[in-house]
Amino acid sequence: MAASPVQPSSSASNYDFARKQIRRPDDHVDMEQLLRRLTRLEARIHDALLPTRTEDVRRIVEKTGLPHESFSEDVAEALGMQRPPRS
Repeated sequence: MAASPVQPSSSASNYDFARKQIRRPDDHVDMEQLLRRLTRLEARIHDALLPTRTEDVRRIVEKTGLPHESFSEDVAEALGMQRPPRS
């Protein structure tokens, strides 16, 4: 029996989960945890770019709603993400 495709959950619930993971008991953001998670995300994106077409990875990133500003310049450049125009 083939596995059914995973249905994407709403991005709001994904962000709520992430917020809970990086909050300290005093309700402040644990910046060390946030930066560690961001670094791991960027490393996984770099790993995914090796065997995958850049366009496919960029579409996945855009589908999740992560903006250019969420990434370091080298990762955004590797994904071919355009810096939004300044207003």
